[in-house]
Amino acid sequence: MTTQSKGNSEFLPRAGRVVAMLLPLLILSFSCGKVHAFTALPPRTTHCISTTRCLSKSIQNSNDRDSSSPSWKASFLSRRKAVVTVGTGFLSTLLRPSPAFAKEKPEPLTKELVQKTFGEVRFELEDPSGGVAALESKINNKEWEDILVFTKEYDLNMRKVKMGFARKLLTDSKVKDDALMLRNAVTFDLIGINRVSRPGRENQEEAKKYLGELKDDVTKFLEMEKTIVYPVE
Repeated sequence: MTTQSKGNSEFLPRAGRVVAMLLPLLILSFSCGKVHAFTALPPRTTHCISTTRCLSKSIQNSNDRDSSSPSWKASFLSRRKAVVTVGTGFLSTLLRPSPAFAKEKPEPLTKELVQKTFGEVRFELEDPSGGVAALESKINNKEWEDILVFTKEYDLNMRKVKMGFARKLLTDSKVKDDALMLRNAVTFDLIGINRVSRPGRENQEEAKKYLGELKDDVTKFLEMEKTIVYPVE
């Protein structure tokens, strides 16, 4: 064997090992990017991240939709549910961590933890000092400028943080997927309120309609608390 042939024979196995190590990372990066971009928001807002910034962009891109029809919300939620069902199983397999990289053990699931976490969401919906009551007061008083600001910020506090933490405690995978749909619905309820509160488009009745839908969505979310199965002590 010549020196060049020997060098090539040693190089190929090393190259193969490098490719074997890098390929999963490339697949993971591509897959996560595609799934996130496809499932995060409707086609015109796929570049967004689900944050207050994303809600703001979603609101901005909804200008040409009919504010009197909720079909855009229903259409998106239907597509989102189908993608979540397929994507959840794929990603759970692809992203399953190895023991060496596993996260720290989560906080034990207890009734106290569940009551506290879901209580945060219930406070927002039912307490006179909660965010839903504050938003309702602004609508009743036609405080349109305040509503525009409030709806953009409330998505982060209510849906992403409080409802997000509560959803993580659900023990049934199907219920957890349904909870994700309700969280997304809350975002679009807020978008609906924002759209009918803009200058020249103020409509108190439409705002109240979307507020009613928001209340219904959060109520359905809270009912999922009773499906939680606690570990046997």
